[in-house]
Amino acid sequence: MIRVLNVANNHLSNASIQKLCTSLVHNKYLTRLVLDENAFDEKGCQFVADYLVDESCGLTSLGMNNMNLGDAIIPIVGSLVDNDSLYQLEFRNCNLNNEILGKIETILAIIQNLEQPITLLDLRENGNIGATRVSSLNEKFSWLTIAAYHQPLEIEMPENWQLNPKLLKVEESTYNGDRVTISQYDLGQVELSFLRNDMRRLVTIEHKNLVSYKGCSVDVQESKLHIISQNDLPTTLHQYLSNQRGTLEAIDRLNTMIQVAEGLQALHKLDIVHGSLTNQIVYTNDDFSQVRIGNHILGIGTLRTITQQSSITDGAVFFPPELALGRALELANDIYSLGVIMFELWFDQLASFEEETINYLDGVSRQKRPDVPAYCITNVSGVDKMIVDLIRECWEENPDDRPEIGDVLDLLAGAKHKIVKGST
Repeated sequence: MIRVLNVANNHLSNASIQKLCTSLVHNKYLTRLVLDENAFDEKGCQFVADYLVDESCGLTSLGMNNMNLGDAIIPIVGSLVDNDSLYQLEFRNCNLNNEILGKIETILAIIQNLEQPITLLDLRENGNIGATRVSSLNEKFSWLTIAAYHQPLEIEMPENWQLNPKLLKVEESTYNGDRVTISQYDLGQVELSFLRNDMRRLVTIEHKNLVSYKGCSVDVQESKLHIISQNDLPTTLHQYLSNQRGTLEAIDRLNTMIQVAEGLQALHKLDIVHGSLTNQIVYTNDDFSQVRIGNHILGIGTLRTITQQSSITDGAVFFPPELALGRALELANDIYSLGVIMFELWFDQLASFEEETINYLDGVSRQKRPDVPAYCITNVSGVDKMIVDLIRECWEENPDDRPEIGDVLDLLAGAKHKIVKGST
């Protein structure tokens, strides 16, 4: 399935863009479309707008940069009234001016009470747009970031996101009465207007099986970011399983798999790849009844650029081999990692290659795959076979052949039903 389509600089005419948009209707998997540097005009923009308001459109990001569009973008911005998926629109270097910005303001005034997801409008490199005008709109529409500058902006976060900006280490603390962890990151050259947009998106992601992020503090002078995250589950999955080897009931193991998968599904529905799923960032309470995934900041735009993925040596067995071989990040990487977590939950051991002498990193370079050891599947049947088959599907060599997270949950629900009915 295609999730990102880049047709930049393809000399697309009005007729070509009409055919493209018609072909994209009913493609619910496409989340980013890049149309930069093409030749269509206002008529072509209307075809794009018609696609955006189609109920099957699932785009979260649209790029139309470096095109002489002027007010031809107005129908596209106007589509935000009826589009419930777009987070980001990009019109960099599109010959926009303050008059066009006034038309955009009228549309924003209409949609501000519709709870549409749009949080970033990128208008940079349009020299005829005044900085004062943009600043006033950012103040008026506080739920939206309008970026129109080349240089990083010094931003002031909402008051309830503030924290002591001098904090220079990771530590546990309290925030608004809750236990939290505060982590520091180096901002580098990240543009703060984009960071604000991504942080707003991050703190609105709420799910019972995801660690919640309370907000952040930015120290512009030191170029530091401090992120505040929930910390009410004290034990990692790795710690819990190490202490409970061989004592957990099958139903407890399955319930945990389901909770991890449901947290992952919440991210995948937003087209967020976790990218660093291991037993060290899945947290649980003392009786194993509540499970949450943490560290999903890695899947959010600019936040991915200022954080580091777990090194392959630290959590090697959870690391999808295709990433080590240079394949782009995608949702199927998380499915592989989920398979490793399910393996440990079901068999009380970490996954490995069949040949014990093969170092994991060497195995990855030789495109080896882990497998369920023969002694774990002798005369396997019933629920055991369902779990083994599912794990193997999650480890398919071609990421496109792995199940989607919804299919994983369906299979786990079927296995749980068998256990509850006593037909294991």
